[in-house]
Amino acid sequence: MTDSSGLVSRRFRLGELLGTGGSASVFAAVDTSTGASVALKLLHPHLSGRPATREAFFAEARRARELRHPNIAGVLDVGVDTHGVDPVAWIALERAGGSSLAEHVERRGPLGVPEALAVLDGMLRALEAAHAVGLVHRDVSPANVMVAVSDAGSIATAGVRLLDFGLADAAGRAALGSDVLRSEPDSDRAGVIGNVNYMSPEQVRGAAVDERGDVYQAGAVLYFALTGRPPFGRATVNETMRAHLDLPPPVPSVMDSRIPRDVDRLVVRALLKAPSDRFASAGEMRAALDVAGRGAAQPRVETRARGLDTPASPATRPAGAPATGVTRVLGSTSVPDRSPAAERTAVQRAGKGRRPLSRHRHRRRMVSAWMTGAGVAAVVATLAGFAAAGSPVLPVPTASSPPSQVAPLPSPADDAAPSSAPVQPDPVVEAVEVVVPLVAFSSLAEAMRALADAGLEAGELTVVDSAHAADTVLDSSPAAGTPVAVGASVSLTVASGFNRVPRVAGLTRTEALGALQGAGFTVALATISTDVLPGTIVGSDPAEGTALALGTTVTVLESDGPAPASLPPAATATPSPAPPSGGNGG
Repeated sequence: MTDSSGLVSRRFRLGELLGTGGSASVFAAVDTSTGASVALKLLHPHLSGRPATREAFFAEARRARELRHPNIAGVLDVGVDTHGVDPVAWIALERAGGSSLAEHVERRGPLGVPEALAVLDGMLRALEAAHAVGLVHRDVSPANVMVAVSDAGSIATAGVRLLDFGLADAAGRAALGSDVLRSEPDSDRAGVIGNVNYMSPEQVRGAAVDERGDVYQAGAVLYFALTGRPPFGRATVNETMRAHLDLPPPVPSVMDSRIPRDVDRLVVRALLKAPSDRFASAGEMRAALDVAGRGAAQPRVETRARGLDTPASPATRPAGAPATGVTRVLGSTSVPDRSPAAERTAVQRAGKGRRPLSRHRHRRRMVSAWMTGAGVAAVVATLAGFAAAGSPVLPVPTASSPPSQVAPLPSPADDAAPSSAPVQPDPVVEAVEVVVPLVAFSSLAEAMRALADAGLEAGELTVVDSAHAADTVLDSSPAAGTPVAVGASVSLTVASGFNRVPRVAGLTRTEALGALQGAGFTVALATISTDVLPGTIVGSDPAEGTALALGTTVTVLESDGPAPASLPPAATATPSPAPPSGGNGG
Protein backbone atom coordinates (compact mmCIF):
# COMPACT_ATOMS: atom_id res chain seq x y z
CA MET A 1 0.00 0.00 0.00
CA THR A 2 2.87 2.39 0.78
CA ASP A 3 6.12 2.89 -1.10
CA SER A 4 9.62 2.04 0.13
CA SER A 5 9.61 5.13 2.32
CA GLY A 6 6.55 3.87 4.21
CA LEU A 7 4.54 6.91 3.15
CA VAL A 8 1.29 7.08 1.18
CA SER A 9 2.01 9.12 -1.98
CA ARG A 10 5.43 9.85 -0.42
CA ARG A 11 3.62 12.26 1.85
CA PHE A 12 1.41 10.72 4.56
CA ARG A 13 2.75 8.67 7.46
CA LEU A 14 0.00 6.40 8.78
CA GLY A 15 -0.92 6.03 12.44
CA GLU A 16 -3.73 4.22 14.22
CA LEU A 17 -6.86 2.95 12.51
CA LEU A 18 -9.74 5.31 13.30
CA GLY A 19 -12.52 3.39 11.58
CA THR A 20 -13.46 1.25 8.63
CA GLY A 21 -16.49 0.76 6.40
CA GLY A 22 -17.69 -1.09 3.35
CA SER A 23 -15.62 0.93 0.87
CA ALA A 24 -12.78 2.58 2.81
CA SER A 25 -10.76 2.74 6.02
CA VAL A 26 -9.73 5.88 7.90
CA PHE A 27 -6.31 6.24 9.54
CA ALA A 28 -4.75 8.90 11.70
CA ALA A 29 -1.86 10.28 9.66
CA VAL A 30 0.72 13.04 9.52
CA ASP A 31 1.18 15.10 6.36
CA THR A 32 4.97 15.23 6.24
CA SER A 33 4.85 18.13 3.79
CA THR A 34 3.18 20.39 6.36
CA GLY A 35 3.45 18.52 9.67
CA ALA A 36 -0.34 18.63 10.06
CA SER A 37 -2.30 15.80 11.67
CA VAL A 38 -4.99 14.57 9.29
CA ALA A 39 -7.47 11.74 8.88
CA LEU A 40 -6.56 9.80 5.75
CA LYS A 41 -9.40 7.87 4.11
CA LEU A 42 -8.09 5.02 1.94
CA LEU A 43 -10.26 3.25 -0.60
CA HIS A 44 -10.04 -0.51 -0.09
CA PRO A 45 -7.39 -2.08 -2.40
CA HIS A 46 -9.83 -4.24 -4.36
CA LEU A 47 -11.74 -1.04 -5.25
CA SER A 48 -8.78 1.27 -5.81
CA GLY A 49 -7.66 -0.67 -8.87
CA ARG A 50 -10.86 0.10 -10.79
CA PRO A 51 -11.16 3.52 -12.44
CA ALA A 52 -14.93 3.59 -11.98
CA THR A 53 -14.73 3.08 -8.22
CA ARG A 54 -11.93 5.63 -7.86
CA GLU A 55 -14.05 8.18 -9.69
CA ALA A 56 -17.04 7.48 -7.42
CA PHE A 57 -14.74 7.85 -4.39
CA PHE A 58 -13.45 11.21 -5.54
CA ALA A 59 -16.95 12.38 -6.43
CA GLU A 60 -17.72 12.03 -2.72
CA ALA A 61 -14.82 14.34 -1.91
CA ARG A 62 -15.90 16.88 -4.52
CA ARG A 63 -19.37 17.03 -3.01
CA ALA A 64 -17.98 17.84 0.41
CA ARG A 65 -14.91 19.87 -0.53
CA GLU A 66 -16.70 23.20 -0.66
CA LEU A 67 -17.95 22.75 2.89
CA ARG A 68 -15.92 24.86 5.30
CA HIS A 69 -17.43 25.09 8.74
CA PRO A 70 -16.12 24.85 12.34
CA ASN A 71 -18.41 21.88 13.02
CA ILE A 72 -17.47 19.92 9.88
CA ALA A 73 -14.30 17.93 9.27
CA GLY A 74 -13.43 19.36 5.84
CA VAL A 75 -11.74 17.75 2.82
CA LEU A 76 -8.11 18.89 2.38
CA ASP A 77 -6.88 17.00 -0.68
CA VAL A 78 -7.38 13.88 -2.81
CA GLY A 79 -5.07 11.67 -4.82
CA VAL A 80 -3.89 8.22 -5.89
CA ASP A 81 -0.71 6.57 -4.66
CA THR A 82 0.80 4.78 -7.69
CA HIS A 83 4.20 4.07 -6.17
CA GLY A 84 3.35 0.77 -4.51
CA VAL A 85 2.40 -2.61 -5.88
CA ASP A 86 -1.25 -1.57 -6.21
CA PRO A 87 -2.72 1.90 -6.65
CA VAL A 88 -4.43 3.38 -3.57
CA ALA A 89 -6.95 6.21 -3.79
CA TRP A 90 -7.04 8.53 -0.77
CA ILE A 91 -8.86 11.54 0.65
CA ALA A 92 -7.18 13.70 3.29
CA LEU A 93 -9.59 15.16 5.86
CA GLU A 94 -9.23 17.56 8.73
CA ARG A 95 -8.50 15.61 11.91
CA ALA A 96 -11.21 16.11 14.50
CA GLY A 97 -10.12 15.92 18.10
CA GLY A 98 -11.65 13.72 20.77
CA SER A 99 -13.55 10.53 20.07
CA SER A 100 -16.78 9.58 18.35
CA LEU A 101 -19.98 10.14 20.28
CA ALA A 102 -20.55 6.38 20.14
CA GLU A 103 -17.20 5.68 21.84
CA HIS A 104 -17.64 8.49 24.36
CA VAL A 105 -21.05 7.20 25.51
CA GLU A 106 -19.77 3.61 25.58
CA ARG A 107 -16.97 4.64 27.94
CA ARG A 108 -18.73 7.22 30.11
CA GLY A 109 -22.44 6.58 29.75
CA PRO A 110 -25.19 8.90 28.52
CA LEU A 111 -24.56 12.63 28.46
CA GLY A 112 -26.18 15.12 30.78
CA VAL A 113 -28.81 17.34 29.22
CA PRO A 114 -26.56 20.44 28.69
CA GLU A 115 -23.85 18.36 26.96
CA ALA A 116 -26.36 16.46 24.83
CA LEU A 117 -27.89 19.75 23.66
CA ALA A 118 -24.40 21.10 22.88
CA VAL A 119 -23.80 18.05 20.67
CA LEU A 120 -27.13 18.63 18.92
CA ASP A 121 -26.28 22.31 18.44
CA GLY A 122 -22.99 21.41 16.74
CA MET A 123 -24.67 18.83 14.50
CA LEU A 124 -27.41 21.24 13.44
CA ARG A 125 -24.93 24.02 12.66
CA ALA A 126 -23.01 21.59 10.45
CA LEU A 127 -26.19 20.42 8.73
CA GLU A 128 -27.30 23.99 8.10
CA ALA A 129 -24.04 24.60 6.26
CA ALA A 130 -24.42 21.40 4.22
CA HIS A 131 -28.04 22.12 3.35
CA ALA A 132 -27.11 25.64 2.27
CA VAL A 133 -25.02 24.17 -0.58
CA GLY A 134 -27.67 21.59 -1.46
CA LEU A 135 -26.21 18.55 0.33
CA VAL A 136 -28.13 16.14 2.56
CA HIS A 137 -25.84 14.07 4.78
CA ARG A 138 -28.10 10.96 5.11
CA ASP A 139 -25.75 9.19 7.55
CA VAL A 140 -25.87 11.26 10.76
CA SER A 141 -25.08 8.76 13.51
CA PRO A 142 -23.06 8.62 16.77
CA ALA A 143 -20.16 7.07 14.84
CA ASN A 144 -20.02 10.10 12.53
CA VAL A 145 -20.09 12.75 15.26
CA MET A 146 -16.79 13.56 16.98
CA VAL A 147 -16.86 15.14 20.43
CA ALA A 148 -13.93 16.69 22.29
CA VAL A 149 -13.98 17.41 26.01
CA SER A 150 -13.00 21.02 26.77
CA ASP A 151 -10.49 22.17 29.39
CA ALA A 152 -13.46 22.71 31.69
CA GLY A 153 -14.20 18.99 31.48
CA SER A 154 -17.40 19.20 29.44
CA ILE A 155 -18.52 19.00 25.80
CA ALA A 156 -19.33 22.33 24.17
CA THR A 157 -20.67 23.16 20.72
CA ALA A 158 -17.19 24.12 19.50
CA GLY A 159 -15.94 20.60 20.28
CA VAL A 160 -18.46 18.87 17.97
CA ARG A 161 -17.51 17.87 14.40
CA LEU A 162 -19.69 16.11 11.84
CA LEU A 163 -17.79 13.56 9.73
CA ASP A 164 -18.11 11.48 6.61
CA PHE A 165 -20.24 12.87 3.84
CA GLY A 166 -19.84 9.56 2.05
CA LEU A 167 -23.60 9.22 1.60
CA ALA A 168 -24.16 12.92 1.01
CA ASP A 169 -26.11 13.76 -2.11
CA ALA A 170 -28.44 16.34 -3.53
CA ALA A 171 -31.70 16.78 -1.67
CA GLY A 172 -34.61 14.74 -2.94
CA ARG A 173 -32.66 11.64 -4.03
CA ALA A 174 -33.10 8.16 -2.59
CA ALA A 175 -30.39 6.55 -0.46
CA LEU A 176 -29.98 3.42 -2.55
CA GLY A 177 -26.78 1.42 -2.89
CA SER A 178 -26.84 1.33 -6.68
CA ASP A 179 -23.48 3.04 -7.24
CA VAL A 180 -20.26 1.13 -7.77
CA LEU A 181 -18.99 1.75 -4.26
CA ARG A 182 -21.97 0.22 -2.49
CA SER A 183 -23.68 -2.31 -4.72
CA GLU A 184 -22.85 -5.97 -4.35
CA PRO A 185 -20.23 -7.32 -6.77
CA ASP A 186 -21.71 -8.72 -9.97
CA SER A 187 -25.18 -7.69 -8.84
CA ASP A 188 -27.68 -5.15 -10.07
CA ARG A 189 -29.49 -5.11 -6.73
CA ALA A 190 -29.83 -1.66 -5.20
CA GLY A 191 -30.45 -2.03 -1.48
CA VAL A 192 -31.14 0.75 1.02
CA ILE A 193 -27.91 2.05 2.56
CA GLY A 194 -27.17 3.80 5.83
CA ASN A 195 -26.97 3.06 9.54
CA VAL A 196 -30.14 1.08 10.26
CA ASN A 197 -30.47 2.44 13.82
CA TYR A 198 -30.67 6.05 12.59
CA MET A 199 -32.45 5.84 9.21
CA SER A 200 -35.47 8.00 8.62
CA PRO A 201 -38.66 6.16 7.60
CA GLU A 202 -38.39 7.47 4.04
CA GLN A 203 -34.80 6.22 3.83
CA VAL A 204 -35.94 2.79 5.07
CA ARG A 205 -38.50 2.68 2.27
CA GLY A 206 -35.93 3.68 -0.34
CA ALA A 207 -37.83 6.91 -1.04
CA ALA A 208 -36.42 10.39 -1.70
CA VAL A 209 -34.59 11.95 1.26
CA ASP A 210 -34.35 15.70 1.87
CA GLU A 211 -33.20 17.96 4.72
CA ARG A 212 -35.91 16.63 6.99
CA GLY A 213 -34.28 13.19 6.81
CA ASP A 214 -31.19 14.72 8.43
CA VAL A 215 -33.46 16.32 11.06
CA TYR A 216 -34.83 12.85 11.89
CA GLN A 217 -31.31 11.46 12.26
CA ALA A 218 -30.24 14.39 14.44
CA GLY A 219 -33.20 13.69 16.74
CA ALA A 220 -32.24 10.01 16.86
CA VAL A 221 -28.64 10.89 17.78
CA LEU A 222 -29.91 13.25 20.51
CA TYR A 223 -31.99 10.37 21.92
CA PHE A 224 -28.86 8.20 21.94
CA ALA A 225 -26.81 10.91 23.66
CA LEU A 226 -29.43 11.25 26.41
CA THR A 227 -30.17 7.56 26.98
CA GLY A 228 -27.20 5.58 25.67
CA ARG A 229 -29.33 3.58 23.23
CA PRO A 230 -30.75 4.10 19.73
CA PRO A 231 -34.42 5.08 19.59
CA PHE A 232 -35.68 1.98 17.77
CA GLY A 233 -33.02 -0.62 18.50
CA ARG A 234 -34.26 -4.18 17.98
CA ALA A 235 -32.73 -7.65 17.74
CA THR A 236 -32.58 -7.79 13.94
CA VAL A 237 -32.18 -5.36 11.07
CA ASN A 238 -35.66 -6.13 9.74
CA GLU A 239 -37.27 -5.51 13.14
CA THR A 240 -35.40 -2.23 13.51
CA MET A 241 -36.48 -1.05 10.07
CA ARG A 242 -40.10 -1.95 10.81
CA ALA A 243 -39.88 -0.05 14.09
CA HIS A 244 -38.78 3.10 12.22
CA LEU A 245 -41.85 2.72 10.04
CA ASP A 246 -44.47 1.66 12.58
CA LEU A 247 -43.68 2.65 16.16
CA PRO A 248 -44.37 6.05 17.76
CA PRO A 249 -41.35 8.18 18.71
CA PRO A 250 -39.84 7.15 22.05
CA VAL A 251 -39.82 9.73 24.85
CA PRO A 252 -36.35 10.04 26.45
CA SER A 253 -37.60 10.98 29.93
CA VAL A 254 -39.17 7.51 30.17
CA MET A 255 -35.57 6.30 30.48
CA ASP A 256 -34.41 9.19 32.71
CA SER A 257 -37.04 11.29 34.46
CA ARG A 258 -34.59 14.18 34.92
CA ILE A 259 -34.79 15.02 31.22
CA PRO A 260 -36.94 18.16 30.82
CA ARG A 261 -40.23 18.10 28.96
CA ASP A 262 -39.04 20.62 26.37
CA VAL A 263 -36.23 18.22 25.44
CA ASP A 264 -38.77 15.39 25.17
CA ARG A 265 -40.76 17.51 22.71
CA LEU A 266 -37.63 18.29 20.70
CA VAL A 267 -36.80 14.60 20.26
CA VAL A 268 -40.36 13.49 19.54
CA ARG A 269 -41.02 16.12 16.88
CA ALA A 270 -37.76 15.31 15.09
CA LEU A 271 -38.71 11.59 15.05
CA LEU A 272 -42.23 11.91 13.65
CA LYS A 273 -42.91 9.55 10.75
CA ALA A 274 -44.11 12.08 8.17
CA PRO A 275 -41.39 14.55 7.08
CA SER A 276 -44.02 17.31 6.95
CA ASP A 277 -44.64 16.88 10.70
CA ARG A 278 -40.98 17.34 11.66
CA PHE A 279 -38.95 20.53 11.86
CA ALA A 280 -38.78 21.90 8.33
CA SER A 281 -35.02 22.52 8.53
CA ALA A 282 -31.97 22.26 10.76
CA GLY A 283 -32.35 25.99 11.42
CA GLU A 284 -35.90 25.57 12.69
CA MET A 285 -34.79 22.75 14.96
CA ARG A 286 -31.98 24.96 16.31
CA ALA A 287 -34.54 27.63 17.20
CA ALA A 288 -36.50 25.04 19.19
CA LEU A 289 -33.24 23.88 20.75
CA ASP A 290 -32.62 27.39 22.11
CA VAL A 291 -35.98 27.29 23.88
CA ALA A 292 -35.35 23.79 25.25
CA GLY A 293 -31.86 24.81 26.37
CA ARG A 294 -33.18 27.71 28.42
CA GLY A 295 -35.66 25.39 30.14
CA ALA A 296 -32.98 22.77 30.77
CA ALA A 297 -30.81 25.34 32.56
CA GLN A 298 -33.31 25.44 35.45
CA PRO A 299 -32.30 22.93 38.17
CA ARG A 300 -34.65 20.08 38.97
CA VAL A 301 -35.30 18.14 42.17
CA GLU A 302 -35.24 14.35 41.85
CA THR A 303 -37.66 12.73 44.27
CA ARG A 304 -37.81 9.17 45.48
CA ALA A 305 -40.65 8.27 43.12
CA ARG A 306 -39.47 8.17 39.51
CA GLY A 307 -40.85 10.86 37.28
CA LEU A 308 -41.73 13.36 40.06
CA ASP A 309 -38.82 15.70 39.44
CA THR A 310 -39.87 19.32 39.06
CA PRO A 311 -38.12 22.69 38.89
CA ALA A 312 -36.58 23.50 42.27
CA SER A 313 -37.82 26.66 43.92
CA PRO A 314 -36.66 26.56 47.56
CA ALA A 315 -37.25 30.28 47.99
CA THR A 316 -41.01 29.88 47.52
CA ARG A 317 -41.41 26.53 49.31
CA PRO A 318 -42.22 26.71 53.03
CA ALA A 319 -39.57 25.19 55.24
CA GLY A 320 -40.36 21.56 55.88
CA ALA A 321 -42.90 21.31 53.08
CA PRO A 322 -42.64 18.53 50.49
CA ALA A 323 -41.29 19.15 47.01
CA THR A 324 -43.83 20.28 44.42
CA GLY A 325 -46.07 17.47 43.20
CA VAL A 326 -45.63 15.22 46.26
CA THR A 327 -48.23 14.75 48.99
CA ARG A 328 -47.26 13.02 52.24
CA VAL A 329 -50.08 11.50 54.29
CA LEU A 330 -49.87 10.46 57.95
CA GLY A 331 -53.29 9.60 59.29
CA SER A 332 -55.61 12.41 58.28
CA THR A 333 -52.86 15.05 58.12
CA SER A 334 -51.38 15.98 54.74
CA VAL A 335 -49.08 18.68 53.48
CA PRO A 336 -49.85 19.08 49.77
CA ASP A 337 -48.04 21.20 47.28
CA ARG A 338 -49.37 24.72 47.16
CA SER A 339 -50.20 24.96 43.45
CA PRO A 340 -53.90 25.46 42.56
CA ALA A 341 -53.84 22.38 40.31
CA ALA A 342 -52.54 20.22 43.14
CA GLU A 343 -55.10 21.61 45.56
CA ARG A 344 -57.90 20.80 43.09
CA THR A 345 -56.53 17.26 42.83
CA ALA A 346 -56.51 16.95 46.62
CA VAL A 347 -60.12 18.10 46.82
CA GLN A 348 -61.19 15.61 44.14
CA ARG A 349 -59.55 12.76 46.03
CA ALA A 350 -60.63 13.82 49.51
CA GLY A 351 -63.77 11.70 49.51
CA LYS A 352 -62.15 8.49 48.32
CA GLY A 353 -61.74 5.65 50.78
CA ARG A 354 -58.35 4.45 51.86
CA ARG A 355 -57.35 1.03 53.09
CA PRO A 356 -54.78 0.01 55.72
CA LEU A 357 -51.34 -0.86 54.49
CA SER A 358 -49.70 -3.95 55.93
CA ARG A 359 -46.04 -3.73 56.86
CA HIS A 360 -45.16 -6.22 54.16
CA ARG A 361 -46.96 -4.22 51.48
CA HIS A 362 -45.56 -0.98 52.91
CA ARG A 363 -42.04 -2.27 52.36
CA ARG A 364 -42.88 -3.71 48.96
CA ARG A 365 -44.80 -0.97 47.17
CA MET A 366 -43.99 2.46 45.87
CA VAL A 367 -46.16 4.46 43.52
CA SER A 368 -44.17 5.24 40.38
CA ALA A 369 -44.86 7.88 37.77
CA TRP A 370 -44.99 6.81 34.16
CA MET A 371 -45.26 8.53 30.79
CA THR A 372 -48.55 8.34 28.93
CA GLY A 373 -48.66 7.82 25.15
CA ALA A 374 -49.72 11.45 24.58
CA GLY A 375 -46.89 12.97 26.57
CA VAL A 376 -46.17 13.25 30.27
CA ALA A 377 -48.45 12.45 33.19
CA ALA A 378 -46.89 12.67 36.65
CA VAL A 379 -48.52 10.58 39.36
CA VAL A 380 -49.12 12.12 42.77
CA ALA A 381 -47.17 9.87 45.15
CA THR A 382 -48.38 9.38 48.73
CA LEU A 383 -45.84 8.21 51.30
CA ALA A 384 -47.47 6.70 54.40
CA GLY A 385 -46.06 5.71 57.80
CA PHE A 386 -46.98 5.14 61.43
CA ALA A 387 -47.25 8.35 63.49
CA ALA A 388 -48.87 9.46 66.72
CA ALA A 389 -51.43 12.25 66.68
CA GLY A 390 -49.76 15.61 66.47
CA SER A 391 -46.45 14.22 65.21
CA PRO A 392 -44.65 16.54 62.82
CA VAL A 393 -44.45 15.90 59.10
CA LEU A 394 -40.81 15.48 58.09
CA PRO A 395 -39.73 17.48 55.02
CA VAL A 396 -39.01 15.75 51.76
CA PRO A 397 -35.27 16.08 50.97
CA THR A 398 -34.51 18.98 48.64
CA ALA A 399 -31.47 19.77 46.52
CA SER A 400 -29.85 21.31 49.60
CA SER A 401 -30.90 18.39 51.79
CA PRO A 402 -29.76 15.08 50.22
CA PRO A 403 -32.05 12.07 50.55
CA SER A 404 -29.61 10.45 52.97
CA GLN A 405 -30.14 13.24 55.50
CA VAL A 406 -33.09 13.04 57.92
CA ALA A 407 -34.45 16.12 59.67
CA PRO A 408 -34.10 15.81 63.47
CA LEU A 409 -37.21 15.35 65.55
CA PRO A 410 -38.05 18.21 67.94
CA SER A 411 -37.20 17.77 71.57
CA PRO A 412 -39.98 16.90 74.02
CA ALA A 413 -39.91 20.46 75.29
CA ASP A 414 -41.08 21.66 71.90
CA ASP A 415 -44.24 19.56 72.05
CA ALA A 416 -47.50 20.55 73.57
CA ALA A 417 -48.27 19.35 77.09
CA PRO A 418 -49.34 15.72 77.08
CA SER A 419 -53.03 15.05 77.39
CA SER A 420 -54.40 12.75 80.03
CA ALA A 421 -56.49 11.00 77.38
CA PRO A 422 -54.86 8.06 75.62
CA VAL A 423 -53.43 8.93 72.25
CA GLN A 424 -54.83 6.83 69.43
CA PRO A 425 -52.60 6.42 66.37
CA ASP A 426 -54.07 7.53 63.09
CA PRO A 427 -54.76 4.76 60.60
CA VAL A 428 -51.97 3.98 58.19
CA VAL A 429 -52.97 4.79 54.63
CA GLU A 430 -51.56 4.53 51.16
CA ALA A 431 -52.28 6.06 47.79
CA VAL A 432 -55.26 4.26 46.29
CA GLU A 433 -54.65 5.15 42.65
CA VAL A 434 -51.80 4.84 40.20
CA VAL A 435 -51.62 5.39 36.47
CA VAL A 436 -51.27 2.44 34.09
CA PRO A 437 -47.80 2.77 32.50
CA LEU A 438 -47.21 2.84 28.77
CA VAL A 439 -46.21 -0.72 27.84
CA ALA A 440 -47.29 -0.90 24.19
CA PHE A 441 -44.49 -2.03 21.83
CA SER A 442 -42.24 -3.15 24.67
CA SER A 443 -41.41 -6.81 25.22
CA LEU A 444 -43.63 -8.88 27.49
CA ALA A 445 -40.84 -9.12 30.08
CA GLU A 446 -40.35 -5.34 30.05
CA ALA A 447 -44.10 -4.80 30.38
CA MET A 448 -44.30 -7.15 33.37
CA ARG A 449 -41.49 -5.25 35.10
CA ALA A 450 -43.14 -1.90 34.36
CA LEU A 451 -46.43 -3.05 35.83
CA ALA A 452 -44.75 -4.44 38.93
CA ASP A 453 -42.81 -1.20 39.44
CA ALA A 454 -46.10 0.70 39.27
CA GLY A 455 -47.68 -1.55 41.91
CA LEU A 456 -49.88 -3.37 39.39
CA GLU A 457 -50.24 -6.98 38.32
CA ALA A 458 -50.34 -8.54 34.86
CA GLY A 459 -53.75 -10.01 34.17
CA GLU A 460 -55.10 -11.95 31.21
CA LEU A 461 -52.81 -12.32 28.18
CA THR A 462 -54.41 -12.35 24.74
CA VAL A 463 -52.15 -13.57 21.92
CA VAL A 464 -52.94 -12.28 18.42
CA ASP A 465 -51.35 -12.43 14.98
CA SER A 466 -49.43 -9.26 14.15
CA ALA A 467 -46.57 -7.87 12.10
CA HIS A 468 -44.68 -7.25 15.35
CA ALA A 469 -42.16 -9.69 16.80
CA ALA A 470 -43.30 -12.45 19.11
CA ASP A 471 -44.00 -11.35 22.71
CA THR A 472 -44.30 -7.70 21.72
CA VAL A 473 -47.02 -6.05 23.80
CA LEU A 474 -49.54 -4.40 21.47
CA ASP A 475 -52.05 -2.94 23.93
CA SER A 476 -53.18 -2.93 27.52
CA SER A 477 -56.56 -2.85 29.21
CA PRO A 478 -57.05 -0.46 30.95
CA ALA A 479 -55.15 1.75 28.51
CA ALA A 480 -51.96 3.62 29.39
CA GLY A 481 -52.65 6.71 31.49
CA THR A 482 -55.81 5.32 33.10
CA PRO A 483 -55.97 5.79 36.91
CA VAL A 484 -56.52 2.43 38.65
CA ALA A 485 -56.30 1.07 42.17
CA VAL A 486 -52.93 -0.08 43.44
CA GLY A 487 -52.69 -3.84 42.92
CA ALA A 488 -55.17 -3.88 40.04
CA SER A 489 -54.72 -6.32 37.16
CA VAL A 490 -53.88 -5.04 33.68
CA SER A 491 -54.68 -7.28 30.72
CA LEU A 492 -52.17 -7.37 27.88
CA THR A 493 -52.50 -8.12 24.17
CA VAL A 494 -49.32 -9.77 22.88
CA ALA A 495 -48.03 -10.57 19.38
CA SER A 496 -47.82 -14.27 18.52
CA GLY A 497 -44.89 -14.06 16.11
CA PHE A 498 -47.21 -15.11 13.28
CA ASN A 499 -49.30 -13.14 10.82
CA ARG A 500 -51.75 -13.86 8.03
CA VAL A 501 -50.87 -13.30 4.39
CA PRO A 502 -52.79 -10.21 3.21
CA ARG A 503 -54.72 -10.05 -0.06
CA VAL A 504 -52.55 -8.77 -2.90
CA ALA A 505 -54.54 -9.75 -5.99
CA GLY A 506 -55.41 -6.68 -8.01
CA LEU A 507 -52.73 -4.47 -6.43
CA THR A 508 -49.80 -2.97 -8.28
CA ARG A 509 -46.45 -4.66 -7.85
CA THR A 510 -45.26 -1.89 -5.49
CA GLU A 511 -48.44 -2.08 -3.43
CA ALA A 512 -48.26 -5.85 -3.18
CA LEU A 513 -44.62 -5.84 -2.08
CA GLY A 514 -45.35 -3.14 0.48
CA ALA A 515 -48.38 -4.97 1.88
CA LEU A 516 -46.43 -8.18 2.42
CA GLN A 517 -43.38 -6.45 3.86
CA GLY A 518 -45.63 -4.44 6.16
CA ALA A 519 -47.19 -7.70 7.35
CA GLY A 520 -43.75 -8.93 8.39
CA PHE A 521 -42.88 -11.27 5.54
CA THR A 522 -39.93 -11.58 3.20
CA VAL A 523 -41.08 -11.13 -0.40
CA ALA A 524 -40.18 -12.81 -3.69
CA LEU A 525 -41.65 -12.25 -7.14
CA ALA A 526 -42.63 -14.84 -9.76
CA THR A 527 -44.47 -14.64 -13.07
CA ILE A 528 -47.12 -17.06 -14.24
CA SER A 529 -49.12 -17.40 -17.41
CA THR A 530 -52.76 -16.35 -17.06
CA ASP A 531 -55.53 -14.94 -19.19
CA VAL A 532 -55.19 -11.46 -17.64
CA LEU A 533 -53.00 -8.59 -18.78
CA PRO A 534 -49.24 -8.88 -18.23
CA GLY A 535 -48.09 -7.17 -15.04
CA THR A 536 -51.32 -7.88 -13.13
CA ILE A 537 -50.84 -9.26 -9.63
CA VAL A 538 -53.03 -12.34 -9.46
CA GLY A 539 -52.26 -13.66 -5.99
CA SER A 540 -49.56 -15.01 -3.69
CA ASP A 541 -47.98 -18.28 -2.68
CA PRO A 542 -48.92 -19.20 0.06
CA ALA A 543 -52.40 -17.84 -0.55
CA GLU A 544 -53.98 -14.96 1.30
CA GLY A 545 -55.20 -15.76 4.79
CA THR A 546 -52.49 -18.33 5.48
CA ALA A 547 -50.94 -17.95 8.93
CA LEU A 548 -47.14 -17.91 8.72
CA ALA A 549 -44.23 -17.14 11.00
CA LEU A 550 -42.86 -13.63 10.56
CA GLY A 551 -39.96 -13.52 8.13
CA THR A 552 -41.33 -16.36 6.00
CA THR A 553 -40.93 -15.79 2.26
CA VAL A 554 -44.18 -15.12 0.40
CA THR A 555 -44.09 -15.08 -3.39
CA VAL A 556 -46.07 -12.46 -5.28
CA LEU A 557 -47.55 -13.97 -8.44
CA GLU A 558 -47.54 -11.63 -11.42
CA SER A 559 -49.17 -12.41 -14.74
CA ASP A 560 -47.02 -12.46 -17.87
CA GLY A 561 -50.06 -12.91 -20.10
CA PRO A 562 -51.59 -16.00 -21.67
CA ALA A 563 -49.41 -18.92 -22.63
CA PRO A 564 -48.51 -19.15 -26.33
CA ALA A 565 -51.26 -20.83 -28.30
CA SER A 566 -50.44 -24.48 -28.92
CA LEU A 567 -50.21 -25.72 -32.50
CA PRO A 568 -52.97 -28.10 -33.75
CA PRO A 569 -51.86 -31.70 -33.91
CA ALA A 570 -50.46 -32.82 -37.29
CA ALA A 571 -52.98 -34.68 -39.60
CA THR A 572 -52.41 -38.42 -39.89
CA ALA A 573 -53.73 -40.78 -42.62
CA THR A 574 -56.12 -43.50 -41.56
CA PRO A 575 -54.71 -46.81 -42.76
CA SER A 576 -56.92 -48.93 -45.00
CA PRO A 577 -57.87 -52.34 -43.70
CA ALA A 578 -55.47 -55.00 -44.81
CA PRO A 579 -56.92 -57.60 -47.20
CA PRO A 580 -57.72 -60.99 -45.66
CA SER A 581 -54.79 -63.26 -45.66
CA GLY A 582 -54.89 -66.02 -48.22
CA GLY A 583 -57.43 -64.18 -50.41
CA ASN A 584 -57.09 -64.24 -54.21
CA GLY A 585 -58.46 -60.75 -54.65
CA GLY A 586 -60.92 -62.02 -57.20
